[in-house]
Amino acid sequence: MSITTDNGRNILKSIEELNLENAHISCFAHNINIGVNHSLDIPILKRAIARLKKLQNAFAMSWKMKRDLHKAQELLQMEVKTLPSACPTRWWSTLKLVKRFLENQLPICKTLLEYPNKKHLMLEGNEISALEDFTTATELLEDITSSLSGEQYTTASAVLPLYMKIKNNLQNKDEDSSLLKSIKSEILESLNKYESHTMSSNLQLSTLCDPRFRLNFIESPEEVKKLAVAKMRNIYTTQKTSNPDNFENIKTRTKEQNKKGLAKFFDVFGSNSNSENTRNSSQEAEKELNEYLSMPRVSFEHDPLDWWKVHYESFPSLEVLARKYLCIQGSSVASERCKFSLVIIKNIFKLYSTFFIFECLF
Repeated sequence: MSITTDNGRNILKSIEELNLENAHISCFAHNINIGVNHSLDIPILKRAIARLKKLQNAFAMSWKMKRDLHKAQELLQMEVKTLPSACPTRWWSTLKLVKRFLENQLPICKTLLEYPNKKHLMLEGNEISALEDFTTATELLEDITSSLSGEQYTTASAVLPLYMKIKNNLQNKDEDSSLLKSIKSEILESLNKYESHTMSSNLQLSTLCDPRFRLNFIESPEEVKKLAVAKMRNIYTTQKTSNPDNFENIKTRTKEQNKKGLAKFFDVFGSNSNSENTRNSSQEAEKELNEYLSMPRVSFEHDPLDWWKVHYESFPSLEVLARKYLCIQGSSVASERCKFSLVIIKNIFKLYSTFFIFECLF
């Protein structure tokens, strides 16, 4: 059993009292949010963001400045856009504001020149450089956060591959400024928990069961293989003891499906060999896992659940693992979105109930 939540102490304490081993999966989107918010507290970046919000507020409160900005954009043959507002609890809204400002520096400067009392609102060179560093470090994270917030597809299997992608992307380079290195450090520090064994074991098995990734994005593949074989051995033994007739039918059908060419007609002795009959559960589990790992590569655009619908009979023990680990959520955003929708429905119901009572009384 796995529970995906944010890092609230009350929630973590509740999960701890359930006495479930390695049950907690920390929400990937929340950890990214924590890292980015910590980077936004770096003094020079914090000052640049504060001044940018003042600039955005000036355009939002003046229809004349907004009109002149649109004229300047049209004159420079740019797409007409306004500066969006930024929400303190949604870091990607700040990123959108920063990107919009960096794209429209020329029309903004031209507009401010027409308002002498507003010239001081334009950001200075070091502040613009700070915003550029922030964009460089966080642009990839915006796409990853939205990708892991889906409801119609599996997400936990992609957490470790995406973590490795972020880790490689945020490695310090010689040409990086000190601010950019600090931003990268804050973000990576918030994601270090995904290297802990207690959390990574479930995520590693989920990644292994995803035919798009398997062992390609796992740092210790041999350890994960041993862990998977141990779990598959238990599943194999349970299946064989609980329903031996059905298990042998699945096994025989799987062998027939794997035969190709002349083996379908002449492999009479191979199916009755002593090695097949004496193979223990560990060997069967290892053989099944190796066959799965040797399957052709699956496109990253392919749905892993659709792949398992086709191949589940070929891997009876691994299929049980896939059912268990591919249903884990990599992010709790989808659940929170559902909770938010229920709150809205509840409030609407209360509102209509109030109107109904009022009509009955009066």
